[in-house]
Amino acid sequence: VSLWAKRLSGASFLLVLLGVVSYYNAMPVMFDELDPAQSHMLELEPGESGEVSLSNLGEYVALRVAGDDGQGAGLRLIDSLGAEESGSAPTAIDVERPGEDGTIYAPVRVFRTAPGGEYTLHNDASTTLWLVDDVAAQNALFKSGWFVMMFLGCCLGLPLGIVAVVLALVGRGQGKEV
Repeated sequence: VSLWAKRLSGASFLLVLLGVVSYYNAMPVMFDELDPAQSHMLELEPGESGEVSLSNLGEYVALRVAGDDGQGAGLRLIDSLGAEESGSAPTAIDVERPGEDGTIYAPVRVFRTAPGGEYTLHNDASTTLWLVDDVAAQNALFKSGWFVMMFLGCCLGLPLGIVAVVLALVGRGQGKEV
């Protein structure tokens, strides 16, 4: 048990180290894909509207700069037949996201079940609105080798470390019984 605890703790350390080193190399790619100011489908100033094509498998999030607007979502998404797609309010998994320049973007409306097709998005509020496709951004991230190494290093290294600690504690308890 003690030998396996040592092996797993060493593997855990190397994986977490790989994850941390990869994190610093993956940051530029993460900002390129996740910063709404850099990667968006639409950017609408107050009162503007724009055409957008949505797919069935996308997850589309409307964002505004955090703290700028207290008047709700302030948007309308109208399909080609004139019907409005209401979307849903952001949930706990729809978190605020930082931009590369330090700006914090807050989700105001999420469209997870919108049927694919052509839509017109209207910005009815007094601040800028960004529409991003989270699924496309996530797919782009996993095409980056640094991001995959960071993901695997952190997601495998930490659980292996916990297993190593449990094995060390079990081995320590067995040593006392003998």
